[in-house]
Amino acid sequence: MSNLNAGKGVAGLYEWESSYFPVPDGVMVDEFHMEWEGKLWDVRIFGEMERNLYMLAMAYFDEGEGGKLLLKPEYDDSKGGSWPSGEELFVYFKRVVDLLWNENGKSTRKVIWNEWCERMMVGMLGNRYCALAGCASSGKSDAMAVYAIVMYLCWPQKTKVIATSTTMKMAKMRIWRSVNELWQKDFPGKMVYSDCVIKGVNMDGDLTEDTGVLLMPAAGGAGQEIDSNFLGLKQERFFTMLDELSELPVSVVNGCYSNLSNNTWFEMKAASNPNSYHDAFGVFCKPMNGWASVSELDMEWETSRGICLRFDSEKSPNMKAGRVIYPWLPKERDINHARREFGERSRYFFRMYKAFWFSGSSDETVFNEGEVMKGRADTPVDKSEIDKGSREELVLAGDPAFTQGGDRFPLIKGRVVKIDGKSVLEVTDLDIIKDDIDNEDVSRSYSSIRYIRERCVKEGIPASHFAFDMTGAGIPFRDIVVSEWSSLPMGVMFGGKASELPISPIDPRLASEVYANRVTELWARCKGLIREGRIRGLTSEIVQELCQRQWDEMRGAKLKVESKKLMKLRTGKSPDIADTLIILVELCVKLGLLGEMENVDVDESSKEVWSRSYESIDSDAWDDTGLSWGGGGGGDMDLEW
Repeated sequence: MSNLNAGKGVAGLYEWESSYFPVPDGVMVDEFHMEWEGKLWDVRIFGEMERNLYMLAMAYFDEGEGGKLLLKPEYDDSKGGSWPSGEELFVYFKRVVDLLWNENGKSTRKVIWNEWCERMMVGMLGNRYCALAGCASSGKSDAMAVYAIVMYLCWPQKTKVIATSTTMKMAKMRIWRSVNELWQKDFPGKMVYSDCVIKGVNMDGDLTEDTGVLLMPAAGGAGQEIDSNFLGLKQERFFTMLDELSELPVSVVNGCYSNLSNNTWFEMKAASNPNSYHDAFGVFCKPMNGWASVSELDMEWETSRGICLRFDSEKSPNMKAGRVIYPWLPKERDINHARREFGERSRYFFRMYKAFWFSGSSDETVFNEGEVMKGRADTPVDKSEIDKGSREELVLAGDPAFTQGGDRFPLIKGRVVKIDGKSVLEVTDLDIIKDDIDNEDVSRSYSSIRYIRERCVKEGIPASHFAFDMTGAGIPFRDIVVSEWSSLPMGVMFGGKASELPISPIDPRLASEVYANRVTELWARCKGLIREGRIRGLTSEIVQELCQRQWDEMRGAKLKVESKKLMKLRTGKSPDIADTLIILVELCVKLGLLGEMENVDVDESSKEVWSRSYESIDSDAWDDTGLSWGGGGGGDMDLEW
């Protein structure tokens, strides 16, 4: 392969050496022209490679004035168009792959076709948004690497490919390892492996980072923000290949939807072992008709923007053949071993072998995704559900976590409406108040309160309908609320004893008899309301944090959630967003907006877990208030919540 023949658009992108890629197909109409696929080709410019690349590159486009890409009307989905079928494009794609790697004597890397590999390629070719929900060792990262390089080669001067994974180190063991193995030094561009970048070429044939392939790590939890450099990338043909998406922030998906999709041509492919319905991969894979519309028996479904394809280890090509044909794909011996070690209905087996989301209950966590979905807590309220003539009440809650060593100030807005005669709290907005680094004259607490005050005035939320965490360092925060705004906002205390109120109208036991402390009482109340379908519209970020907090040890039959401190040590972050929801629920309860609450006790399966015998906790280590006292003679009290 020789240098790029620049300046001719897609026609004649490369001057391939004739001995490198033969031209065996088509019908020659004269010495220099061939008829193929209904077009007349100049074989001096278009060899077999160029023709197949051209068919892939121009499947959706016409080339306008100055080489600008114009999307063909029949493929413009914003105008009711539809894509060519993946099967149709796969004919050209497969030929390109074979010419580049499988029939190329200079290539030591081969692409071995099998049922799963072909299904992945057809799915990606036929859908702008395609999710590959695969078991371990299903070949999904390798498939995305092949797709990325071929799409780049289709039109190097106009194509940018972004590959993401958790960290640079992990990416070099996954998708970037495959990219490096597949890349050939005579491809147009330059691989700089140490920087995890392939520099592309411009229309003059010069190297540039405006095109090419770039690895961008994006590790972080659901609440992490995506790198602004990621959002600012532009190119006429833009492809994102998101590897291990379940480990990346949800903001990666949102950023692709809201920003990167504005490029002239944009495609988004993602792969992962399914983990949570509400992590980034779960959000991307959510079925068009909701998770209740699919089960582990479904191998593919439509999503809001594209398609999700599953690759269950029990249906791998090796299992279908009854023998090991492809050593890197799942084998019967390994699957049987996992069944014995982890259990066929375990979360681990579902994620790494079934390649499906696990919705079973957990003995360890306060909430689980199954009960959230069963109560439709993650589903917004449709206006048709609301009782006619019912009044809407707006509420707002915030957790100034930065006053307690955190760095976030989440705000959750909601509304209380009537559905079938019952009051239901719907979350309508999640916001994170950012620190105003440009305003050094005003502290963060003051600027945050002013922001909240102005927002409440603008959106018609009464001061009495705002609540905030007043535990510990939040007490001085209340003084600022009063001085800058009003005494009407409600402070919620997470520390101290559980209340002396009955658990519910049908359970006369006092909260102090059941719960070890106040924070457990508040979290259990929210759990009950979710199970009753009284809370709706929870975002993925809220659900993820709710489902991460675990139960702590208990004394006797008293229930106790783990402290924020322990959770932060275990997960790397505290549940600030989830706590903000708890504050919002408490506000609605205290205002009487939720009406007469039903049974907010825990479910039977949880009772069984909690009723198991635990070793009693040393009575000297904890007092009846559930507060942990710091040792060392200082006498300072460390409030745990």
